[in-house]
Formats: sequence, structure tokens, C-alpha cells
Amino acid sequence: MKLKLSSELAWLIGFWKMRRARKGIGVFGEQEVQERFVQEVLKMKLVPPEKLYAEGKEVWFRHVKLENFFERVANNQTDIFNRPNKLTASYLKGMYESAGEGPAIRKASFKDKMLIERLGFFTRKVKLKDGKLGLFINKFNDFLSLINRFG
Repeated sequence: MKLKLSSELAWLIGFWKMRRARKGIGVFGEQEVQERFVQEVLKMKLVPPEKLYAEGKEVWFRHVKLENFFERVANNQTDIFNRPNKLTASYLKGMYESAGEGPAIRKASFKDKMLIERLGFFTRKVKLKDGKLGLFINKFNDFLSLINRFG
């Protein structure tokens, strides 16, 4: 299987990155989050349905080559997604749809902050309604325009 980063795969990696399961390539969260992840994985034909596993609030699959690819993309996100194009917009859209809350993204890392700021959006850490930290994006409407125009 030859892997090439497409906008669909970039979206999935962004979605996965913000809600990683403890096992394999997967996400944790409510049923809607799990269903969205499974739907995208099956639509892209990354693994057959019988290779998907679920336990509690997690759903995942195991595939060493894909796992390495996902990790490599997530770890090098500031180098890969450095221009406002379709790939970058899809990745950011996946991140936002996974962990976005209004004009903020919860559990965003310093690398996420750098990525968003390199694209021209100033950010700051804020406390969200539940008391946890999130990354507030200034000019949020412009950010939404970017991720919806391409993504």
C-alpha cells in the first residue's frame, strides 16, 4: 500500500490527533465521534470493517504502516502544513471538528499553536467552560473561511 497525503487523509489525521485512543489508530469520545471516525476510515478503505475494534469510549484499528504514517504527519505538521492550501485546511478542519469549541480548540499543543499562527491567526490560551485549557483563535471567522473554503 503506497501512502500519499490527500485532503481526506489530512482531515482524518487532524481528527485523530486531537482524540487519540490508547491503542492503534483510533479515537476516544462519545458515540458520534466514534461513528464519524469509523465512517471516514471505511469510506477511504483504509481497513476492512472486521479490523475495527471498539471498547468503551474508544474505537481503533491496527496497521503498522498507517500508524507510522499518521505519527510522521502529526509530528511534522508545522513543516507539512505551512501554506493556506487544501491539505492544510483539511488538517485544521479535522482538528477543529474533533476538538473545537466555539472560537477555541481544546487540548491544543504548542505545535498546534505554531501551525495556526504561521498561517496568520493569532492565538492565546484560555479557560473553557469546563475549566480546561483551550487555544482561542483571534479572527475566528477568517479561520472558519479558510477551513471551509478548501476543506
